[in-house]
Amino acid sequence: MDGVDAIEKAARLRPDFILLDLAMPRMGGKEAAPILKGLLPQVRIVAFSLNAEYLSESTASKAGFDGVVEKPDGIEKVVECFQSLRETV
Repeated sequence: MDGVDAIEKAARLRPDFILLDLAMPRMGGKEAAPILKGLLPQVRIVAFSLNAEYLSESTASKAGFDGVVEKPDGIEKVVECFQSLRETV
């Protein structure tokens, strides 16, 4: 799956949350996130990457991400991030 697939599926499925890797073939998460936000402004999008440390909170927000989780932090951190975002909806 890549950013193009994510956009197509999100338009059809209308999810509440999306987890996007920053590095994907064809279109990465950083390119897909603003498109997804334009399509579904209410969707919460979290960046998930080995290289997330270079993505500051302000840069992530400008790119359309509501949160950032580094892969080494594991699935528990992803769950925590989505739970905190759910509380802000």
